[in-house]
Amino acid sequence: MDYNILKNLLKERGLTFQDLADKLNTDRANLYTSLTKGNPTLQRLESVANVLGVPIIVFLLITVIIAQVYFLCCLLIS
Repeated sequence: MDYNILKNLLKERGLTFQDLADKLNTDRANLYTSLTKGNPTLQRLESVANVLGVPIIVFLLITVIIAQVYFLCCLLIS
């Protein structure tokens, strides 16, 4: 998941990444890594979506769109 999108969603709700981690009863660094650099589980995405009040489909679509944009950029560069 793109960190900037998540950061904007948090900001719109007056939350920080630490607030999100606290609400999910997890470590901030662990959460950051799993969401931005790892492959988050569906359960993790559902938990984040619930805290933010966003439908899970939003997170799934964002992930797919970002992957497609990255793929297209790679094609254009090569």
